[in-house]
Amino acid sequence: QGLNHYDLTEAEARAQRFFQNGVRLIDLSARDNKIRKALLVLDGDFFSNNIHEENLETNQLGPTQAVQFAVDLLSNGIRHILKYSDINLEVACVVGNHGRITKKIRFATAVENNLEYLMYQWVGSMFSNEPRVTFHICPGTMQFINLFDNYLIRIVHGYEIKSGGGIGGITIPIRKKLAGWDEAKQANLTVLGHFHQKLDGGNFIVN
Repeated sequence: QGLNHYDLTEAEARAQRFFQNGVRLIDLSARDNKIRKALLVLDGDFFSNNIHEENLETNQLGPTQAVQFAVDLLSNGIRHILKYSDINLEVACVVGNHGRITKKIRFATAVENNLEYLMYQWVGSMFSNEPRVTFHICPGTMQFINLFDNYLIRIVHGYEIKSGGGIGGITIPIRKKLAGWDEAKQANLTVLGHFHQKLDGGNFIVN
């Protein structure tokens, strides 16, 4: 009944709302606090790509065209933040699984075979002379950002986690994976995408 309608026009409208609402949240928080910096997490899967056969028939853009479209949305959004706020912007970039140019995920060379890494480099170069914007383009699949002196954020797309379809949904598999990751390097907060749902787990959030 049209409730799940999505096309290029809707994508552009949602991107605009995202950045506009982001600035509004910054303004609201700035009434009680001094906001000097914001973290923009680009966590992958910005386009469908042709990773499934049906995508060849249903996608409105080919992969290279989709990259161009996403670059325009992201760069326009960052410009909006710069124009309507005085904050510095940290941009953390991690690739997803949909940007890959291989049939299956190549864990050892995931970044080298992903169009999103190229996209992040492209957008980053557009702001290379902007002192208020700093890009952190992850050379691997997991990135750590210190938001405050003692607050470490882990950013990962999340395709490493298999939900299994069991009771409790994705929460239990995520917590098991976080326990293993924390043994190597403990983070205060882990930011994930991939699962196409919103979930706040306290020490992790899923977009």
